[in-house]
Amino acid sequence: MIVVDGSSFLALVTGANDSAIARARQSYGGPLYMAHTTGLETTFGFIGENGIESIRLIQHTIKDAKLFVVPTTEDIRLASLAAFETYGAGRHPQSILSIGDCAAYVLAQSMGARLVSESDRFDIISTSLHR
Repeated sequence: MIVVDGSSFLALVTGANDSAIARARQSYGGPLYMAHTTGLETTFGFIGENGIESIRLIQHTIKDAKLFVVPTTEDIRLASLAAFETYGAGRHPQSILSIGDCAAYVLAQSMGARLVSESDRFDIISTSLHR
């Protein structure tokens, strides 16, 4: 199982050929998952930069990639907030994690899945991260 963060989701949306997701799928296979919070935060940012009409591209990407968007349970929400308190942007001198990043991390941990990111933002957290 593979959980994608916002940067990997954007790589899917923009069609990046050499993405961490492509490499992870080749190495590990299995379905792709994304935390609802991660998807929402990333979608708002993408629409802000590219206009409301880009929502169709987001929706098609989720469908075409067979990306499962996992609803946020109360346990995931609370664990994401706790992770943000510790590792969130402005909370730790070396961290730039958003709440969406924290939700992706918590979801991966809860599922025993591999977290895939296009960035090194998660280096501050000990995790099985594939780039």
